[in-house]
Amino acid sequence: MDLKQLYYSSMLCKILTKDIANGTISHTYMLILPDKMLAEAYAKFFAMQLYCDSHNICGTCASCRKIEHDNMSDIFYYPTSAKLSVAESRQIVSESFVKPYEMDKKLFVISNFDEATPQSQNALLKVLEEPTPSNIFLLVATSESTILRTILSRAKKISEPALRDEVVLQYLESAYSDIDKARLQEVAEIAGGNITSAVGLLTDKKYNDLIADIHRVIGSLKSSKDVLKASAVFAKYNDDMQKLIDCVFKTYLDINISIASGKVLPSVADIDGVMQTYTPAIIACISDMLVQCKNRAKFNCSSVAVIDYMLFGILEAIYKCKQR
Repeated sequence: MDLKQLYYSSMLCKILTKDIANGTISHTYMLILPDKMLAEAYAKFFAMQLYCDSHNICGTCASCRKIEHDNMSDIFYYPTSAKLSVAESRQIVSESFVKPYEMDKKLFVISNFDEATPQSQNALLKVLEEPTPSNIFLLVATSESTILRTILSRAKKISEPALRDEVVLQYLESAYSDIDKARLQEVAEIAGGNITSAVGLLTDKKYNDLIADIHRVIGSLKSSKDVLKASAVFAKYNDDMQKLIDCVFKTYLDINISIASGKVLPSVADIDGVMQTYTPAIIACISDMLVQCKNRAKFNCSSVAVIDYMLFGILEAIYKCKQR
């Protein structure tokens, strides 16, 4: 499964297909998609579908070929840096009053729109409140929480659900056929339906170090006196707590499968004493605790506090369940 196939199954494609068929193409679409790699691909396929001679992303017509090679003069991509600036918003407004050069409509694709300041968003209101028939806007964001209500009310909002793990795996198998399938499956399960995260895990040279550190910590965590040393190991991953927590969760999932089958999976075979230390009840408690860790990390709780909460939570689950 490739990115184009994923686009064909997306809500964005289905809605645009319907709008084209009904002659009701919206002036402004807003794509809410937390997967940046997928969002970038969807934006390009949206443009190809819009301009394609057959509206089916044929890949052979002049429009499709130009868009594929970023050579369509009536498509504008913003921002030029990380965040949309007020100056760029004003530039978009100015450009929107110029007639299209090649096609009957211009397309403005604005990525990372949720990172744009209120001032930058407000500067676009003129063209969104008073739309002209020659302009279409595609606003791409990971979340709508920081987008002005006045902007949201003027856009057709499309929220894409997270991909299923098996869909992520199918994409990885087609894109990374040279990598061991067991590794691809492991990454697909950790990625949480996010292609960007999955590719990052595969290409991140530190991933193997992360897994090795997790296994070392779990194998050596016997009492509260071990927490300080373990905390120092996990502190190396302060910048990506969600990945750390997801990988810890996946490790305990593999331990649980090992216990249920009576045979230690190769992925956790290097952890000391897993079959003697853990039970399904202990792992259930740890899993609940890890969900709380994700929430704490998400809401900007300090990484040190999250790590300590995690490590003491593991010890507490082991102690409490063994006392029953």
